[in-house]
Amino acid sequence: MDQKTTEETNTPNNTPTTLEVPTAAPEVTVMPQSEQPESMFSKYKPFLALVLGIAISVGGYAAYDHYTEPIAAKVNGAKITQAELAESVQMMMKGAELQGIDVTDEAVRTEITSQALTNLINNELLLGAARKSGVSTNEAAVQTAYDSLVTEVGGEEELKSRMETVGLSLETLRGNIGDRLMVDEYIETETDIETITVTDEEITAYLSTIQTEGITLPPLEEIRPQIEASLIAERQQAIVDALIEKLRTEATIESKE
Repeated sequence: MDQKTTEETNTPNNTPTTLEVPTAAPEVTVMPQSEQPESMFSKYKPFLALVLGIAISVGGYAAYDHYTEPIAAKVNGAKITQAELAESVQMMMKGAELQGIDVTDEAVRTEITSQALTNLINNELLLGAARKSGVSTNEAAVQTAYDSLVTEVGGEEELKSRMETVGLSLETLRGNIGDRLMVDEYIETETDIETITVTDEEITAYLSTIQTEGITLPPLEEIRPQIEASLIAERQQAIVDALIEKLRTEATIESKE
């Protein structure tokens, strides 16, 4: 059916807590959240799909024939094929299994499928807007980001192992890194996401909220960086959510759901 913005915006930080399988990114977690690398190619990964977890580019890799493949959705004319959706669902299923979620539950499978499609649509909205805006990347930047990821996860073998776990090829990973670089630049160009700051008053208010829940915290000087990062990420999430919603109101989206 044709629609403007009837799809629910569903970036990673507002996914159902019962599943905890993000997606942009939101993102499919292939390691504990605390161990996920702060990769330079994925600055805004709290609300965008991690390139390590899900094949986010729906612009079309050679593996998919966008002329003959059944279509799951169209975003401003760009096709998301059923094969691409199935690949995303499969990777999210694997990520969910690693977290101990029962993916044989039909309700869980339905929710993951819906979430995967929403993620792909949101990513195409961002990627399409990035391409239209004229931002670009190059092989050198992709290689630098890839090398950074290799270092952060503990080497080539560890990266390869994690890619195999979720069924992600090197070609797709590098393609996703390039897309992520473009989207990050687009977000930075279109928003004030890089200028966010946190005040002492906001940190004090945050601590007060935590302490009213009976949680004992280490000294402030030890946890201040984590608190600042958490508050900044929350605001970045809101900024990207708003940008995606704006793009949705301007988009023509057809979904086969």
